[in-house]
Amino acid sequence: IVVKTRKVNPLFREKIIIAGPKKLISYGVIVPESIEDLKRLFDENSNKKSSEADIKIIYKGKEIWYNIALYNVYDEKNILTDTIGVVDDVTEIKHREKEIKRKLEIYDKLVENAILYAKVDLEEGILLEVNGKEESISFSNFIEINILKKVKSEHLPFLLEKFSIKNLIENFNTGKEFLEIEFIIENKGIYKWVSCVIYRLSLENNNRVLFVINDIDQKKHKELELKRRAEQDGLTGLYNAETSKAKITEAIMKNNLSDEKQIFILFDLDNYKLINDTFGHFYGDSVLIDVSNILKSKLRSNDIVGRLGGDEFVILLTNVNSDFDVEKLAERLMENLRKSLEKTYVQDGKKVKISGSIGFAIAPDDGVTFETLYKKADKALYQVKKNGKNNFIRYRD
Repeated sequence: IVVKTRKVNPLFREKIIIAGPKKLISYGVIVPESIEDLKRLFDENSNKKSSEADIKIIYKGKEIWYNIALYNVYDEKNILTDTIGVVDDVTEIKHREKEIKRKLEIYDKLVENAILYAKVDLEEGILLEVNGKEESISFSNFIEINILKKVKSEHLPFLLEKFSIKNLIENFNTGKEFLEIEFIIENKGIYKWVSCVIYRLSLENNNRVLFVINDIDQKKHKELELKRRAEQDGLTGLYNAETSKAKITEAIMKNNLSDEKQIFILFDLDNYKLINDTFGHFYGDSVLIDVSNILKSKLRSNDIVGRLGGDEFVILLTNVNSDFDVEKLAERLMENLRKSLEKTYVQDGKKVKISGSIGFAIAPDDGVTFETLYKKADKALYQVKKNGKNNFIRYRD
């Protein structure tokens, strides 16, 4: 092979190549699956007027594709006189073909089990197709009919923003290929989770998208159940220590700039060790479950209650309006909890009376982090224990 090129070519790197195909293979840059294509190219050239193959190489870690076409030249007596080869770098074309194939595969997968899918031109604000059939309604009408009319009113502001054409175009202009929005819709009194995937169809045009709605109700409930289990204390069903800290931290940060207060409560059970020593650990576990049920019954659904370990529990009373006397409110709750936790457990004629010792601090007055509030509530709890247990104290400097 006599090579004529102005550029350095990593495959045809010498001006004269002896034993062409074998030499090209010996460079070690041709990927295994293209070696057979190269051999076939030269084999076919021996008995055809022309042959062609796409050869893939890896050079300096970079993928390069060459289209190699061989043309036989014959004289007037039809005797082969020469063979001319033309080598084109088709890397960009190959990558584009690969990308198009990938996008088509994704398209087919997305619409396979869809409740509804549509092609949308965001720039024009119209639908081009719905479920594979031509359509020409506005995108806003489509969203109104298929989504906004089927969701709870409190979710409308969130979804209006997410499905606005302005928001979608801005997201796709950043280079995103997918957007996914999960929400609950209502149909004839039945609520279910759905997923809306918005997928950029065109390689060049960010405004042509595929809009797909899928039923994810079973999958979502499984995810939520797994999340709930991961967050739960295995014995009591309350939040575990890690989740308690995360949720309390989030709640404190969220309300840090508002006028609302948060009451951070730390308590443990008095005489709990005596329960275990007298009745055994299995019975002790049932006492902890009993305590957790008392806590859940006395608190609001938006309050955070968790078990930190052993017989130590934590509570955060959220969104306490500062117009109230926060300390008096806390004291009323502490007294209520103290009385509820004061119980006598009996088995086989043996009796053990337990109660609760409670220390609390108030955010943001006493701190704005879990660690700070815990330390201060723990100091207050220590004072309760020191003064005879079965009581409550607020942290004081």
